[in-house]
Amino acid sequence: MSQALQNRQGAVPNLLGSRGDTIHKARAPGDAARSKTHRFDLLRTAQQLLWRSSAQANEQHATCWCHRTTYAPQGTVPVHRAVDGSNARIGGVTTCGMVWTCPVCCAKIAEQRRLELSRAMARHIAAGGGAYLLTFTFPHDKADQLADLLKRLDKARQRFQNSRTWKGWKEEAQRVGGVTSLETSYGHNGHHPHLHMLAFTKRQAFSEGLNADPSGDLMSPVILELQSLWVGFLQRVGLCDRSQITDAMRHGLNVRGGDKAAEYIAKYGRDERWGQSAELTRQHAKIAAGRGPNTWHYTPFQLLQLVRDGHAEFVPAWQEYVDAFAGKRMLTWSPGLKDHFGVRDITDEDLAAEGRAPAPDENWVATLSHPQFVQITACAKLGALLQFVAEHGGVNNAQAQVDAWIGLECRTPVASGEVRRRMQGMSRYTTLPPNREVRP
Repeated sequence: MSQALQNRQGAVPNLLGSRGDTIHKARAPGDAARSKTHRFDLLRTAQQLLWRSSAQANEQHATCWCHRTTYAPQGTVPVHRAVDGSNARIGGVTTCGMVWTCPVCCAKIAEQRRLELSRAMARHIAAGGGAYLLTFTFPHDKADQLADLLKRLDKARQRFQNSRTWKGWKEEAQRVGGVTSLETSYGHNGHHPHLHMLAFTKRQAFSEGLNADPSGDLMSPVILELQSLWVGFLQRVGLCDRSQITDAMRHGLNVRGGDKAAEYIAKYGRDERWGQSAELTRQHAKIAAGRGPNTWHYTPFQLLQLVRDGHAEFVPAWQEYVDAFAGKRMLTWSPGLKDHFGVRDITDEDLAAEGRAPAPDENWVATLSHPQFVQITACAKLGALLQFVAEHGGVNNAQAQVDAWIGLECRTPVASGEVRRRMQGMSRYTTLPPNREVRP
């Protein structure tokens, strides 16, 4: 799947494409189902890495049980297919709702968060406001510990947002509120946590005029003052020394948007490079850009793919990421902003939950018995089954086709079926970790 990208430490797989950019193209029919198959494959790898052989079942990471148990009293699992054949899913199974560790739940949650942001931006722009994307970052080194970087980054952020300069800008810019996203990538110089902030303001909030480069980056005396302020706080928390000031001034705080916000909204969906809201929420799918042999870096789920492809040297980096990001929020809306835009407050767990009833654009095409469900998960074929249903399940005899497919494709459990074998003898309805709500 991957090519070789050379660096000083040896060959590093290249998932970035020939230009190192995210590849944006229209999705063909069946792309959604194939993407879901890939996410289920990555989920299986995550479960293998997260499983602790010394721990009890109810002490395991919640992602270990995602799509592995069913809460239906009779144990049956409905199979739903989109009317247009673009996708398929199962219902009545437990989900973890973990955005940092579960590729399946993260994709579903992030898509809904993206819609919330897009609608908020559309309303704000239509009302005559402006929207800006601010990115906060800092110099770092491979020897740095991710947990320590996150603590220092949060200190710098708090001091920046509590400063008189920032508060004065908010008042002058008529800032309605903002949405902050935390994410990270991993590269030749280690983990790289950073923040994105989508700020809802008046137009020309940075007094930037029409001064922007082709990528939409803005510059003005106001932005320069904020950049200097940010670098100063980076120095105070130990994330930047004197030798790094020039580089930090160039890259530490980036501002995009302004008058281009309406263009971002208009092009969103056709070209995600223009989607500010996608920048905040699609980090599970985003390809981290790499520009040369010593600038490669990957998103956390790309690390998971590398591990799946046999690159065990990336396991420690992924495990450090899991530990450091545990309990942190992917998106944080400023107080009152959701109410301002009429956005309902829905938890990640509720967004990830798989209901038994079909949605208005779905049909209930087949039902899996509990033994079939166990067989499919033991063979790590759930994603492949859903792709098969999406592509071939729009017929009257879909149940017979599903039964036949399971008989042919789910014969040999894979190594990661160890998780399922460890569950033998336990009630199939009581295998969730404690304090995890089971929803009908």
